[in-house]
Amino acid sequence: MAPQGKFTFRKAFYPIIACLIAFATLAACSFKPANPGTNARIGFMVQEYIGNNIAEIPYIEYDGEKNEQIDAINRSLNQGIRQRYEEFMGSLEEGDPRWIEIKSFPFTSEQRLQVVVTSAIFPNYGTDGSMFSINYDKVKDEWLTLDYALGVEGLDRESLFEQVRSLFEPEASTQSVGEINLAGFIEYEGDAGHYIQFLLEITVLNEAAEPWTHSYSIVPQFDSLFQMDASVMFEPGDMDQMDPPLHYQVGFGA
Repeated sequence: MAPQGKFTFRKAFYPIIACLIAFATLAACSFKPANPGTNARIGFMVQEYIGNNIAEIPYIEYDGEKNEQIDAINRSLNQGIRQRYEEFMGSLEEGDPRWIEIKSFPFTSEQRLQVVVTSAIFPNYGTDGSMFSINYDKVKDEWLTLDYALGVEGLDRESLFEQVRSLFEPEASTQSVGEINLAGFIEYEGDAGHYIQFLLEITVLNEAAEPWTHSYSIVPQFDSLFQMDASVMFEPGDMDQMDPPLHYQVGFGA
């Protein structure tokens, strides 16, 4: 009896190849980590104390496959605060009275990695220096922005700054709030519930003296505004205990 159809290798193996591709795709999805950032941790690309200079420049370490979110964070740190430090140190000459302090304040929880970084060149007049925060959600694998934090609190910059002005208590009748810069934040979950502490650089105007830019903190949920200690921004016991130790663990600037 004559064959009813012509057999070809290609026709016979199309269904098998299709099944193999589908299986490989399913397997790849099955073995992909559900939370790619959960093995991330805070480390330091530069940690050194030369003379009066303090350099605690963080980055986020991780294992496994390439992580675009973390790599973007690390690039911003490398091209920003690390470059500033290297340029400053390269500009020093013998007998130069200046020094720089770049301090880090890390917080690690089950869900987030957060670091506040402050920077100031001394001697100076009129400023506590500058600061910023890096906030990373390990579970969602997401770099958390200032806009994210404002959204969580149902605020925008204008409404936050209005609250700042209403809560500000001048030390003298000649003082008032000038420019406000939203510099960073820390997101908390604990006994007090879920809330966000915003970090601010506030220029305090003074009719009787020169203006000064101080570091402040506001927790909108609690109607709480206070000036921060520029040397140690947070309670040392609330922060990560690093090895080797950071300045707040051994008394630098405390």
